[in-house]
Amino acid sequence: MPTASLAIAVAAALVAASPTAPSSPTAAALPADSERVYVPPYLVLLDLRQRRIQTAGMATLTGWSIANIVGGVAGNLATERGDPLRYAHQMNAMWNTVNLTLGAIGLANARRERAVIGRRFGVAGEIAKTQRVFAINALLDVVYMLGGYATWEIGKDLESPRVVGYGGAVILQGAFLMAFDLGMIAAHERNLRRRLPGYAIAPAPTPGGAAMVLRGAF
Repeated sequence: MPTASLAIAVAAALVAASPTAPSSPTAAALPADSERVYVPPYLVLLDLRQRRIQTAGMATLTGWSIANIVGGVAGNLATERGDPLRYAHQMNAMWNTVNLTLGAIGLANARRERAVIGRRFGVAGEIAKTQRVFAINALLDVVYMLGGYATWEIGKDLESPRVVGYGGAVILQGAFLMAFDLGMIAAHERNLRRRLPGYAIAPAPTPGGAAMVLRGAF
């Protein structure tokens, strides 16, 4: 990952004349409380990485949806009637209108939640909850693929290019969503298992006096 210098105030100001310490970059006020609450650095990093994972995931889902909608419409127009591929393109476009909506909502939520990065103590619990949602989705993906396969077989028995094409498209979309959901679970799990990188503690001047500063790379 790219290396950056991270400065985090980890001790109170050393100037005895100042009764309160200047707020540190990782200390944040809870919205309903007037007091400053110190949030440990590892929770700030955990929260930041979670938002990056969610944003990247929703961007991937949105991009896949747009590609399938555009490709599906173009493929439908370019393929002859009676060709199962024509109907596969139709299903790909229709299916991904839902994915596009979900991806856009996810991106909007990720953007809105940037304002509270580093202000929460329950980040690990939120990540675990997110993983459970993706796990449920992965089970649904299996149902999608089985349903697509059944549709495919029924289409062959009926000698219906439309039904065959629709079944094949559902199998494809279910397989992508399975890979996507499992990938998101794995990415969040890596985030939970990561520890703080190597760091060093050194004094640094502040407007109110001096403070001990934690510097590291991540």
